Amino acid sequence: MDPVLLHLLKHQGVFVSGMKISQEAGLSRTAVWKHVQGLRAEGYGIDCIKKKGYRLHTLPTNRWIVEKLALFSRYPLEWFYKPEVDSTNLWAKEVMVRYEKPSVFFTDKQFAGRGRLGRQWECETGKDIAFSLGIPLNTDVCHYYQYTIMMALSVYRVLLPLTNTTVQIKWPNDIYVNGKKLCGILTEMLTEENRLRSLILGVGININSTPSLPQAVSLKTLTEKEFDRHIILAEILNTFFDLVHTYGQGDFSQIYEEWRSVLMGLGQKVRIDTGQKVIEGIFLDINEQGIAIIQTDQTIEKVYSGDLFLSRS
Repeated sequence: MDPVLLHLLKHQGVFVSGMKISQEAGLSRTAVWKHVQGLRAEGYGIDCIKKKGYRLHTLPTNRWIVEKLALFSRYPLEWFYKPEVDSTNLWAKEVMVRYEKPSVFFTDKQFAGRGRLGRQWECETGKDIAFSLGIPLNTDVCHYYQYTIMMALSVYRVLLPLTNTTVQIKWPNDIYVNGKKLCGILTEMLTEENRLRSLILGVGININSTPSLPQAVSLKTLTEKEFDRHIILAEILNTFFDLVHTYGQGDFSQIYEEWRSVLMGLGQKVRIDTGQKVIEGIFLDINEQGIAIIQTDQTIEKVYSGDLFLSRS
């Protein structure tokens, strides 16, 4: 974390004396000056006026700024940033094997991002959100899907007021708007002797891009506006940990019912491709472990994973 940049961000648009920054950052005034010159070379717009100090007025575009995220966050998190990476989930798993603090891994460019079933997840450089949240846990593996529910609900709550239209959660872990995919979530576990030691929640959201796939959509294409990715990501994380706090108090039923109320296709005829077979029937329900209950013509099926499609007939 850059202490000089963090201080300038706290007072963005206002002049701050070099003496005050040096005292708070624990640096000499000469070191602060050199630091500011380095920030200006990186694209930060900073005025330097004698007897007034320094004023941050513009930020680099199309790149993450760790310090800005930290300012918006209400929870103590570790921040891991790389301009580009193969996959934030792979990176998170490598670190969380030996790390025991809630950590956010994020990037401007993923060149091997993955969705469910190994599918590639496209993310436009500097325009979308691609992050993984690593959470150290010590619980039974059966509880993993409850965290997926809480992440999906967090994304839903934050994106809903930005879209001006209907947003739904598509089982098992996607966010859809008007039948098109806005967000995907990939949950992976680090286990030991049937215990869930760490959970990795990978999230990709189309924000300011123009998706090339016809079945995808972004906030920008929905609204014809551009959005600050920092505010959206920080609010998703704040909402998620608010829900985790509620969950920790033993009250998951309210979270579950809210999530269930916005599920796509519930009570309707659906088709689920599990990879081994296709199941068609009425989507009756889904339990807190994420198991879909489907009423077919012959029986009631419990489906643990697969691709869900709404039937046209």
